[in-house]
Amino acid sequence: SPEGSDQPTDCFCLGGFSGPPGGPCEQCPADTFCFMGNRSSCLNNSGAPPQSSRSTDCRCNAGYVGGSGEECWTCEAGRWCPGGNESVLCPGNSTSPEGSDQHVDCICLTGFYGHPG
Repeated sequence: SPEGSDQPTDCFCLGGFSGPPGGPCEQCPADTFCFMGNRSSCLNNSGAPPQSSRSTDCRCNAGYVGGSGEECWTCEAGRWCPGGNESVLCPGNSTSPEGSDQHVDCICLTGFYGHPG
């Protein structure tokens, strides 16, 4: 609460907690972030750990790519996305379906052979 406050309702929940002015305050659940007592959901296809306090705590789920706190896009074919803003190109002469989230999703093109990934 601001200096000189004299009312319980002048108190706000700390970051990572939600509740009305004056409390009680509850820990912000997973896939949300809480600031000044207000709870907001992460954008589609992203998540955040419990007690997150900023939109940038929301990271894209595996199979999606985008900046922290920003919109997440489906991982492009020919790449795999472990989550967050990372998008990894499949090795030469291999490809993967859209939305791939592991290196083993990269499979050899017709006429080539090798282990997945």
